[in-house]
Amino acid sequence: MAPLFTLAPGLPSPNPGGIMRILLFLLLICLFPAAVAQADVCVKRHTHTEGYYNGGVDYPPEDRDDEIWISGDKIAVIGPNRSVIVSSADSLMFFVNHTDSSYVEIALPMDWTAAAGEQLAARVMSFQRHGEVEETGESKKIGEWNCKGYRTTSWNVYEGKRYYETESTVWVATDLPIDLDAYTAMMNHLGVLRSYHVDYIKELGKMHGVPVSSEAVNYRKGFSFNSNEELLDAFEGDPPAGVYAVPEGYTKKEQITMQDLRG
Repeated sequence: MAPLFTLAPGLPSPNPGGIMRILLFLLLICLFPAAVAQADVCVKRHTHTEGYYNGGVDYPPEDRDDEIWISGDKIAVIGPNRSVIVSSADSLMFFVNHTDSSYVEIALPMDWTAAAGEQLAARVMSFQRHGEVEETGESKKIGEWNCKGYRTTSWNVYEGKRYYETESTVWVATDLPIDLDAYTAMMNHLGVLRSYHVDYIKELGKMHGVPVSSEAVNYRKGFSFNSNEELLDAFEGDPPAGVYAVPEGYTKKEQITMQDLRG
């Protein structure tokens, strides 16, 4: 049988204890590759929405930066006013309102009635987001990412009629250092929080990857405005302390309120 290691000429022979430690380390890598290799991943994105005039009100352009941290079965979506933390292992989601330093703990899978009460849940569920996703067959490289193209059409339904339709072109990448199955499962929980209909969540699952760039036209009654989103960066690194936890000193609330949803 050939030896496991062949020493270069002139090098001293290692001691038996050293060899055993090396073999044990290599065995652990083989048995637990994810634990050794997987690191936290940060995804940074920017969203721009054009300004528009409607109903006597001049709405200015809006720019927003979001940061997403992913670690195994945990994800933290950090925004300027609201953050959401999902822990699949604990079957919990935390909705964090930074404007009043409060949070709501939500059991997964999310039940809107339990999370927000019957009255607000009925209001949210009566105005759910529906949509369709179609792969275009196109592909291109954006920055360092290889992307596939998709077209999405989404709308709200209220009393049987469509409102707030949006048509988007989305470029999605799969070559990011992310467990895409775990990422998709956690994003599905966020889809429920965003009041997406279950059929729309399934449609979005066709885009198995991370959106890198999107351009959208948002239609309202009598006018439209554009918006776009771009992936600024995606990298492995050490997350800020406590990124997957509710900040200290925040007050726990029993249910989500309308004020929470307006941020």
